[in-house]
Amino acid sequence: MNFLALRCLLLLSVPAFVFAQNHELKGVIIDQKTGETLTGVVLVLNGTSFHAVTDLDGKFSIKAPAGSYSLIIKYTGYHQITLPVKVPGQPLSVKMVSAKTQLKEVVVKANAANQDFTQNKGLQAGVIQLSAQQIKALPSLAGEQDVIKAIQLMPGVKKGTDGGSTMLVRGGNNDQNLFLLDEAVIYNPAHALSLFSVFNTDALQEVKLIKGPFGAPYHGRLSSVMELKTKQGNAQKQRIEGTLSSLSARITADGPLVKGKLTYMISARRSYLDQTLKLANLHIPYHFTDVNSKLCWNINEQNKLTMSVYAGDDVLSPDKWTAAKSNELLTSAQTHFTNRALSLQWIASRKSLMQTISLVHSAYAYSIGGSFSGNTVDASSGIQDWGLKARWHKTVNTRLGWQWGISANRHYFQQTELTTRGELITPGTSLIPAQTNYEAAAYTELFIRLNSKWELNPGITLSSAATGNTVYRNPEPRLMVCYTPNEHTTLKGGYSRMVQYMHMIAYSSFALPTDIWYPANNFLKPSTSDQLSLGWFRTHKNWNLSVETYYKRMQHVCEFAEGKGIQFKIPLPKEISQGKGTSWGGEWMVQTHQKKWSAWMAYTLAWSTRQFDSVNNGKVYYARYDRRHDVSTSVSYKLKKNWNVCAVWIFATGARFTPQTGSYYVLKPGGGGLQQVPVYGGTNSAKFKSSHRLDINFTYQKNKKSEWQIGAYNTYNRAQPYKVSVHTNADGRYTYRQSGLLGFTPYISYHFTF
Repeated sequence: MNFLALRCLLLLSVPAFVFAQNHELKGVIIDQKTGETLTGVVLVLNGTSFHAVTDLDGKFSIKAPAGSYSLIIKYTGYHQITLPVKVPGQPLSVKMVSAKTQLKEVVVKANAANQDFTQNKGLQAGVIQLSAQQIKALPSLAGEQDVIKAIQLMPGVKKGTDGGSTMLVRGGNNDQNLFLLDEAVIYNPAHALSLFSVFNTDALQEVKLIKGPFGAPYHGRLSSVMELKTKQGNAQKQRIEGTLSSLSARITADGPLVKGKLTYMISARRSYLDQTLKLANLHIPYHFTDVNSKLCWNINEQNKLTMSVYAGDDVLSPDKWTAAKSNELLTSAQTHFTNRALSLQWIASRKSLMQTISLVHSAYAYSIGGSFSGNTVDASSGIQDWGLKARWHKTVNTRLGWQWGISANRHYFQQTELTTRGELITPGTSLIPAQTNYEAAAYTELFIRLNSKWELNPGITLSSAATGNTVYRNPEPRLMVCYTPNEHTTLKGGYSRMVQYMHMIAYSSFALPTDIWYPANNFLKPSTSDQLSLGWFRTHKNWNLSVETYYKRMQHVCEFAEGKGIQFKIPLPKEISQGKGTSWGGEWMVQTHQKKWSAWMAYTLAWSTRQFDSVNNGKVYYARYDRRHDVSTSVSYKLKKNWNVCAVWIFATGARFTPQTGSYYVLKPGGGGLQQVPVYGGTNSAKFKSSHRLDINFTYQKNKKSEWQIGAYNTYNRAQPYKVSVHTNADGRYTYRQSGLLGFTPYISYHFTF
């Protein structure tokens, strides 16, 4: 198998086609207001199949026969541009206008704000792209605009609990999502017990989610890759913006340090729920903080250096804990979660060759503890990474492009420790020693335009991982095919294999998120997935329609062996079961943009199953978040000159759980009476009720420098069930009571810029 994969790698690395020489049109796309370069802008020579996408430095290159064309430029959250061009021609510097900015002068031909979430052009299906402006326009929880909650509204993405930041993509688990903030991995993307994400929207420029099939540069997770890019900094002038919401305060400053050469951006956020709750005589000393910073140095036209730093903390201070005044059981609690990320990038371009080299560092750790009725529990764990990535992209000619790269990562898994003391729980200390894991990968892929309608993107990634004396090596083939019969319709299909060399297990000893990352070793094999996907995309005037279907098969996914998840004990690798998973379904999305209003609707029909030898007697069962139907709709309307309203309605089939079907009594150990032993039905054989909710947001923009948002989460107070309790009736039958988490939650926020 490895020899065959090596042969495929060598074949893909050799250009197999020689085409006639064409002429080049190149340039750069920037934001008109800030001067920042824009990545991922789609450019198309109208009436042809010649197109390009801007790189990390906002640059593009299109090779086409000599002649006059209309160049169409599209980017999420910006006005579309149609520009007359000649090939060959002078390099272009095109300034795009944000959708929030009113166009006063018709220098270019512009349509309504381009708010497409899925793109018609390009080879890859299963891609969702959002701008910071689109995220901020949606209703939020407590005034906190949240990128993950916005992504949860998209087809193929499900949420866990109501209001949470858990993201379940195409039947995968939460740990199967790779979050990249300026190329650095974020291991814990949530604050406040998963109610809010760690990503500050004021610091973000764009967000892209890839659901699959995946290109060769992506590896390490089975279900999705979310790429988040922070702002580079205003290249024209100094700027300060901030937001005051019901929950937190955010402040962002950016601008040029050296005009035309060096820019900066720094953004900070702190929650103040601990302070506002004092008004209700509640004393919960919890808060979270985030700090994002970035430096961009444009050395010259060919070279650019960037440095991005992120630090986030969740803190529950034990010395200030006074909740025991109203709670006899809980007498103290302490929590400290930390997220750190560093990214250094060198971007260089030499004619038709683009090079990106990145040095990245990530760290995640937690220490939590609590006392109740004289019993104490303390737990700690963490993971640290150092990695190096190098990527090259070469445009050979108008019909052939070639990309290749390498990456290497060192993962240090800190010692995981759990200590218990008291009378109600078994005293003791369990731990997993610290260990180191190494990952490496090399990949190559081709971009082949066969003719004006057909494009191919074959590629392969060779990945490996080593923990101690255990070494795994895997080929990960990829193939994407795109057929464009006309400028309005595109068909995309693809296949990709992904391998994941680490697993996250959340043991349920107590309610805090005690996640442990395990490397693949001699007990735990790496997880794999094979995904097939097919999509149809259609644009017509102000309407966009996308239909996608997928089938995914997973091997060696992880789960607790039955009974292991309820003990005050760290699960050892040999106590974790590995099995199979299968998911399949269809995704539909329709969008329209009219003069005063815009709307979209997303629908997902999906199935997801699991099979473990040690669970459910080895029989196939539905995954916990196998929800058959998910619907989300959004309508935005411009009420008056300064007023806009946006409403989002969501419907979801209930998540699954294992029901208690009966009980019996046995003698207590050593005598002294009887104890009740519950009897359970099939694993995840019951499900919560379906849920739906309405969120609404009013925006008042007095001028370009200030904006008010007033709205409500779950407007008609219909909470999604998140837990079930069993009650025995007088006749001996069982009644299930389902509890919701978040009811009607109004909010207000104020955003300012100067």
